[in-house]
Amino acid sequence: MKSNARPIVVLLGAALAAVGLAAIVPGPSLAATTAATDVTPTEPGASTETAIRLTGVKGEMSGIHAEYVYIAEHYPGWNTKDQSVLEQDGRMYDRIDIVGPRGEKKAVYFDITDWFGK
Repeated sequence: MKSNARPIVVLLGAALAAVGLAAIVPGPSLAATTAATDVTPTEPGASTETAIRLTGVKGEMSGIHAEYVYIAEHYPGWNTKDQSVLEQDGRMYDRIDIVGPRGEKKAVYFDITDWFGK
C-alpha cells in the first residue's frame, strides 16, 4: 500500500446493525472484479491495487452488506475484526481486517469509489 493513504473515521456500528450484519448468512453469489492496475496481479483484495469492486451496488448500505457477504462466501470460518475507509490517489477503499479459524490475519480491500457517500 502506498504511504499517501489517509484513514477516514467512519461510524459503522449503526450502519452494520441497520443492515442486519449481526449474523451474516451467505446469500446469492455477488459478482466482483478487481480494480484495473499496472501492478503484478496478486490475490484479489490483498491491496488497494487489487481491490475488489462489487458490481450492482447502489449505495453505502447495500455496499457494506455486499462486502460482508463477499467475505462470508470467500472466507468461510473467518471473522471480521476492524473496518476502515481509506482515500488513495482519488479513489475510496474499505479495508476490512479478518481473522481466520487458526488465528491467521488478513486485510481485504474493496474499491468503494462508485458508491461511497450515496
